[in-house]
Amino acid sequence: MDNEFTPKIWKKQDTILIRLPYNDLDAHASEHFKGMVEDIIAAYTFKCLILDFSDVVLLDGTGLASIVYTLNVCSANGIKLILATLRPNIVEMIAKKGIPALLEIFGTVHDALDAATKYTSIDELSNKSLKSMENVFGNPFEEDIKY
Repeated sequence: MDNEFTPKIWKKQDTILIRLPYNDLDAHASEHFKGMVEDIIAAYTFKCLILDFSDVVLLDGTGLASIVYTLNVCSANGIKLILATLRPNIVEMIAKKGIPALLEIFGTVHDALDAATKYTSIDELSNKSLKSMENVFGNPFEEDIKY
């Protein structure tokens, strides 16, 4: 584990949500990212992985390759990969490579969670963007994963 990058990771039922700790998903961060995903897949049983890109400002070619790698690893393990809260420049870069046809991309974490868990009460929450993850996932979490 690289102490420079400390992601926030939650698990609820068959879904894991990772808030990526990178400003730039570049060559430096990509190795950590791939290792983190491999470690989580090895340690937990789940059916859906949501990657929250809220803090990611820049994605370079190496970062894009790490997303494709993650998609392949998830597919090989029967895990659905969902991306959420990507900045427009990152969506554009991913779209140019045709990757959106291979996975789902959502504008908000709440929409991604709704799609992943079919948790209908998310739609009943007012002002979704200000709600805590506990409000979205429900209390208590099965696990708040420390990586």
